[in-house]
Amino acid sequence: MKVDIYKSAKSDIYVSVPEGTDIQDLSLPKEVLPVGPFKSSVDLNPTQPRVGIDQQDVIDQIETKGYAIHGAKVSTTIEDE
Repeated sequence: MKVDIYKSAKSDIYVSVPEGTDIQDLSLPKEVLPVGPFKSSVDLNPTQPRVGIDQQDVIDQIETKGYAIHGAKVSTTIEDE
């Protein structure tokens, strides 16, 4: 699934929509508005890991609501040998 990703101007919240969707046509929660373009034509594929995004969660939200609200998370682990 290809998506366009927008970033909230108020916080580190992102909104993903199917590629080419006019975001003005959506009834987004007020806490994320306003949003601005972040990345476009991002190919989500849960079988191929992508840093910072739970691809399956985003796909599931889009299939349910027509959009997904999510954060970006990166974690690392350092282990002693």
